Amino acid sequence: MNYTITIFNTLKTIVSRICSILKINEREHPKGRKPTLTNSEAVSAAILWRKQNIGSKKSLYELLEPPCSYNRFVVHLKRVGVYLARIIALFLQHFSAHAHLVKFTDSTDIPVCLAKNARRHRIMRGLAAWSRTGKGSFYGLKLHLSGGADGRVLALRLTPGNSDDRGVFRRMNEKLRGLFIADAGYL
Repeated sequence: MNYTITIFNTLKTIVSRICSILKINEREHPKGRKPTLTNSEAVSAAILWRKQNIGSKKSLYELLEPPCSYNRFVVHLKRVGVYLARIIALFLQHFSAHAHLVKFTDSTDIPVCLAKNARRHRIMRGLAAWSRTGKGSFYGLKLHLSGGADGRVLALRLTPGNSDDRGVFRRMNEKLRGLFIADAGYL
């Protein structure tokens, strides 16, 4: 347990530096009282939760013992998506500036629910769509990813399942230069 707290404190230091570079306020609150957890603490907790394969939010809460109730802790974890997206964008920008000459691009389907539940599915309703691949039909999203030969992710996009791979490829890689290797769907 002590090892996990050490990892959390290290993560918190790194994330707080990144937040200062991105000029993210530590305690944003649109209305009401100030949050008990800072944005960097909430982002660090979310990264730790996934990186250390901690089973549930409750287990993470008991491990970290934050200065707030469990309900407020869950609210903090749910709002970190925006900050994580900005941090990921910063890393992608850095990696693409120092990219390898050879790049790989591909996409994969991400079904959001079973086909029988697609009509009632509400969480991804605005983004998910029906599509067909070599594996069959699915209701969901597509993850498009470009990476360098050195293993670094250079660009990624989440699109509706029925999006055209060629258009996404052009927009996603317009600032990258080099030799691109992709499957026949991109021709």
